[in-house]
Amino acid sequence: MCPVCGKFYFSLSARDVVCYDCLSENPPFEAHRSAGIYEGKLRETILLYKYRKIEYLAKPLAEFLARRLGDFCDVDCIVPLPSHKKRLKERGFDHILKIAKKLGRIMGIDVRKILVRNKYTLPQTGLSRSARLKNPKGSFSLIKDERYKRILVIDDVWTTGATIREAARVLKSAGYKVLAATVARDI
Repeated sequence: MCPVCGKFYFSLSARDVVCYDCLSENPPFEAHRSAGIYEGKLRETILLYKYRKIEYLAKPLAEFLARRLGDFCDVDCIVPLPSHKKRLKERGFDHILKIAKKLGRIMGIDVRKILVRNKYTLPQTGLSRSARLKNPKGSFSLIKDERYKRILVIDDVWTTGATIREAARVLKSAGYKVLAATVARDI
């Protein structure tokens, strides 16, 4: 995988090769990792959790993520990627916060809500790649500065990475060192 963004490669000869996207534009995070590929049973489980509101799936998703992260999580706290209040009302629960809290308990790491999504954006699902890259621009703000210096931002799925990049940009500009993780990643 790419040692920066965690893009999966399907060749052992590509081990530790930085991908073209990361070489072209240095990401605002130190590194990103995904627990798995967004397909099959993992995709099905995430969709059931997120859209069918099967909330008890937060625990196995967090456990799956924790097992895959291992030593990657040398961080002071976990920051869940926030949803806009309108999206929370539509969905009925904060799906990323629930995973973050379970992950925090499993790994013994504090969870802090220090970001807010101040701009309602279209769901990334169904948008073209170029629209996905533009959609989250300017949608996050820091709501409080904490004593933590090295944080892990988490989300459910990485498609283009635009949402995590935008959140990481805001956090990095506030002086945080940012790692990122997602349960799954598109290939």
